[in-house]
Amino acid sequence: MEELQSLTRSDVFILGAGFSRAVNRLFPLAADLLVPIRTQLGKQLGSEVQPRGGEQFEQWLSRLAEGQPYLSPDANLERSAAFLRVSKKISEILTYHENSALEDPEPEWLAKLIATWHIRQTTVISFNYDNLIEAAVQTQTSRLGVTVDNILGQLPPLPPNLMHEEDPPSRITNIDKVGYVVNTPKVTPVSTFRLLKLHGSISWHWDDGDDSGATLQRWPYIGEFMQLTRDQTDDIVKQFPGRVPFIAPPSATKSKYLSNRVLRDFWREAFHALQNAANIYFLGYSVPPQDQAAMGLIVEGIGDRKPRIHIIDIHADTVRDNLAKLLVRYEPSQGEQEKGILAKKVTRLKRRYQLQLHSGDDSIKNFADSYIDELATQLANNLTDYARGLPAIDQVIEVDSTDPNFKINPVVGRILAMDGRNPKAMDFDGITIENGIMTIPCRIGNLPDDNVALTKLLRHLQTTDVRKIVLGSSKQTDGDAGEIVPIVDYRLKSNTQPVLLHPCWHSLHLTPFIVRAP
Repeated sequence: MEELQSLTRSDVFILGAGFSRAVNRLFPLAADLLVPIRTQLGKQLGSEVQPRGGEQFEQWLSRLAEGQPYLSPDANLERSAAFLRVSKKISEILTYHENSALEDPEPEWLAKLIATWHIRQTTVISFNYDNLIEAAVQTQTSRLGVTVDNILGQLPPLPPNLMHEEDPPSRITNIDKVGYVVNTPKVTPVSTFRLLKLHGSISWHWDDGDDSGATLQRWPYIGEFMQLTRDQTDDIVKQFPGRVPFIAPPSATKSKYLSNRVLRDFWREAFHALQNAANIYFLGYSVPPQDQAAMGLIVEGIGDRKPRIHIIDIHADTVRDNLAKLLVRYEPSQGEQEKGILAKKVTRLKRRYQLQLHSGDDSIKNFADSYIDELATQLANNLTDYARGLPAIDQVIEVDSTDPNFKINPVVGRILAMDGRNPKAMDFDGITIENGIMTIPCRIGNLPDDNVALTKLLRHLQTTDVRKIVLGSSKQTDGDAGEIVPIVDYRLKSNTQPVLLHPCWHSLHLTPFIVRAP
């Protein structure tokens, strides 16, 4: 029996602050941090370290963090101390907003996107300091079978006293006045997406200036959506005495933060992912030219190849222009105006990289819906090709599969659709196919033993042109028919094939085996 085609794809996502703001509209962008930091630190920031002229927040951070050749050693030390105060304040502000975001349910689009990343096994490059992605994964751990340790590759490591050889802590299930009650599932290798946080994180701590990476460790208790945590400041200070949050500023490659060996491994992994990417998605990332290290990563990672580029941002046109300036070489004629030069670069960018733009306030949400829908379409195509490769199913013969005397039973199986947390039994007698979309009615309830359901499904796929499979929810008591959602994953097992398992947000679970007449 032939195997189903893989649903994985060499996609790379590059995330910026716009992604976090899409999760919670009150989440600050980089430019929003300057005023509260200067206000809250007050006189702790002397006049000599204040932002100058039209200096942007990222530029100011880099200037404080890196020693300047025109300053005396003591002046550079003063700026380094100022940066540590600023980075601590950044951590406090982002932790506050992160906790506020976690008070609400996980956005549906985020759950879909995380599930699709998981199935596609994408690489996610993040320049954000917050832990919203990790919190989203923890919220779905029981559904996806994936932990934060899996997506981070267990780096940075947890402190030794929080790590058990077989059962390292991975998520909080409850917090009471006594302390943490921790669920600690065993960490095993899982095929899932890879999260690379190239500017560090507010949950990472280190001894400032340690380029060996030996002191860089991760605080694991970040909470999850609808799972509030108490103030952990004292616990973190006790766990990491003398250490500071690992927050790397957008900067040149000479930065001491980018000299850290653990982080350098992340950057190299991101570079290799870009070198092999078929699709690159800029998700809420503005492509800031002042971040020289990141711009170099993108330019050299893409190189002379022509991956498809997708920009998903409230201000997608601005990101497009920044990318055109970064990726397109154009020699202007004498006297050619800057506006005309940019227009020609944009035209070449569109043509070379098959550029697609998703703009507007809900661009990220709308994209997540379309991305999971695209995956559902691929699965439908895969299942259809699979069904058409089977022997002709002319009839459904319902027999006892344990009876050694039966001769023909093309496919025997059990089918379950997962919609969020609710299992739904499928009603294959009510299948409709219109314009290439197969709609399978579902009802919430226990899964019955049905030895003919899978045969019915595959017979439909053999004889019709199906491009997408969706689940049609049964009518609710209030008269609402419910949302039609795509099936985006599968579990397939046969007597000649190993299990392919990708449990996810909306799933089609199939457990068939094939028996042929002698």
